[in-house]
Amino acid sequence: MRKNILVLVGSPRINGNTDMICDAFIEGAKQNGNQVTKIHLGKLKINGCTGCNYYLSHNGQCSIRDDIDIG
Repeated sequence: MRKNILVLVGSPRINGNTDMICDAFIEGAKQNGNQVTKIHLGKLKINGCTGCNYYLSHNGQCSIRDDIDIG
């Protein structure tokens, strides 16, 4: 059974030990027919919540526009 796998890399060191371990896992997962997406969290612009409650009156949409914006 094919699966979709999301690998989130939290280390800021690109091509460091964590990245190499993730790549080895991804290679094995792909060899077994899985679809894999790898995201480096350190490359994303992610802001913290300000507690403004904007989402309450805007259909769940956040007032902060960053790379985590889904709406």
